[in-house]
Amino acid sequence: MSLSALSLSICNQGFLIASGLIGLGALIAFHELGHFLMCKLFNISTPSFSIGFGPRIITKKIGETEFSLSLIPLGGYVEIAGNAEMGQGEQKMASATDKTSFASKTFCQKILVMLGGILFNIIFAYAAFTIVLFVGIKNPPPLFGTKLTSAVEVKAATPIALQSGDQIVSIDDFQSDNPDELISTIAKSPDKAVLLNIIREGVPVQLEATISSKKAGDTSVGYLTGVSFVRENVEPHSFWAALKTGISLTHQIMSLTIDFFLTLPARIGKNIWAVTDQIAGPIKLIAMVGSSASDGYISFLILLAIISINLAVFNLVPLPIVDGGQILTCVIEDVTGRQLPLRIKEIIFIATWVFIIALIVLVSFGDIKSLLFSAKTTI
Repeated sequence: MSLSALSLSICNQGFLIASGLIGLGALIAFHELGHFLMCKLFNISTPSFSIGFGPRIITKKIGETEFSLSLIPLGGYVEIAGNAEMGQGEQKMASATDKTSFASKTFCQKILVMLGGILFNIIFAYAAFTIVLFVGIKNPPPLFGTKLTSAVEVKAATPIALQSGDQIVSIDDFQSDNPDELISTIAKSPDKAVLLNIIREGVPVQLEATISSKKAGDTSVGYLTGVSFVRENVEPHSFWAALKTGISLTHQIMSLTIDFFLTLPARIGKNIWAVTDQIAGPIKLIAMVGSSASDGYISFLILLAIISINLAVFNLVPLPIVDGGQILTCVIEDVTGRQLPLRIKEIIFIATWVFIIALIVLVSFGDIKSLLFSAKTTI
């Protein structure tokens, strides 16, 4: 490799890493901004607002709050007066009880402050999906529910064969506009005669076809001989249609993400090593976000929206190091009428961090394995 090619490769990798860090840092900053603005809404003091860790590169005090940005923008916090959180910096006003403290506020106000970051992550997803739908998407990912079109002709049981530009609407009684679901239905029907309902130049057409089969290990998988599929582009929506669809899409992904987290403990117990292929750690996340940035701002926004939804759902988990744990603490203290002993909080906090760090190390090994395998297959 020449020196100029090596320099170009290093610059490209640097761009991807920087883009990944900036993208994830922006999501974290937006999350913390939700907490910050909720504090301001309820007149709660916020001595510091910090993003990242490592050496500080920017520090500026505005009003009562010292804002800081550190070299590695992964992680962040808003110091809330009267709300002691372990691992959140020096916290000079953690024990405050005056009228501008978290401790002096009502139960509902406390919950809204803790939910602020989660709400802002969801709002970010709404906005990102609205923008990409308003602009339109070429070669969209499956989550946008585009239909399939056949790219070549195929022989069928009737004289009317599939043609380029045909749009498959249903297979027998199964109807879907999700391409992955249609492909899955075909794969599960080897050597089966089916009735295809298609749209050809705006006209509904019914077509009998026999699904071919091929071996995949010990099983047979169905496919349509000679047919390849391409995704339809998503045409630009009106603003209100884009907003409505963007909100609906966000809720669908949230539902799938919640289901993933609910079933995660069972899967970890069954095969913890297999789970590493389903969870992206920090290394893989940075690589994914950086790669999407090089594909253009549409891909970048879509991936950030998905990560933002995952961040919102993860923060609902009742662990003391995330918002869900803080919400649970508020509920327990409101019901019992007293604060949890600091020693108990410390023990739970340390145990949780040990578990999270172990999980991060585990998925990071999976990240490295995945990235190395991907690099080998592209050489």
